[in-house]
Amino acid sequence: MTHVEFMGAPGVGKTSLWEQLITHDECYGGVGDGALRRVFLEGTRTRYRLCYHLLPSSLQRTFENELLRYRYRQRSLDAYLNDHTEFVETMCLLAHSVEQDRSDITRWLLRDTARYELGRRTVTDGEVLCIDEGFMQRLFSIYWRDPDMQLYRYIQSVTTPSLVIHVDAPPETALARQRSRGRVTADRSWEADEPRLVQRKIRRLCLDLEATLSEETNVLHIDNIGETEPIVSEIRREIHRHV
Repeated sequence: MTHVEFMGAPGVGKTSLWEQLITHDECYGGVGDGALRRVFLEGTRTRYRLCYHLLPSSLQRTFENELLRYRYRQRSLDAYLNDHTEFVETMCLLAHSVEQDRSDITRWLLRDTARYELGRRTVTDGEVLCIDEGFMQRLFSIYWRDPDMQLYRYIQSVTTPSLVIHVDAPPETALARQRSRGRVTADRSWEADEPRLVQRKIRRLCLDLEATLSEETNVLHIDNIGETEPIVSEIRREIHRHV
């Protein structure tokens, strides 16, 4: 299975590119692209599937979000952890080494793990699983808070994507995008510098990770400063090279 993940600093436009990418039939977005619906419809009885299809779309979304999400994500998380015991050991190590946002990091990592496994279970032939928030983006989150983390241990304990798409943008542009959406991620209480300097710092961290990941898998560097359509076309061409 070809598995693609996005990575990058806050505000560089990862999610916007991902949302455009998964509008193409061959690019499957997992949980953000109907995975819960797929696993439910494939694994339940005909009469329940019929009842689901008769629901208005708003009630279908409520059913997925309120009833299916916990059930299938928890099953997916259990399945992944059972098959990747070294990942459990790495998580325990991280829980002791990361000082900032420790509980959030653990929660995000468990959520991302379940999302990956759910996407893997529901991807079909001819599709490429494309993940916005996955193992590599979580690697960045941890590395930002703990630059001394054991990078290679983490990379070797998770499922490494066939292709990592590192989305980059000038720090000033990324910071302006964060301000426009009303939440400046670079403005953290545990960072002594102003957001402008923090954004430059985390861009350097992402470039460090790009160099490290290039030794382990394929990495595409994207400068997200132009029109979206040609950038998405470039990403699709690169994906097709690795299918």
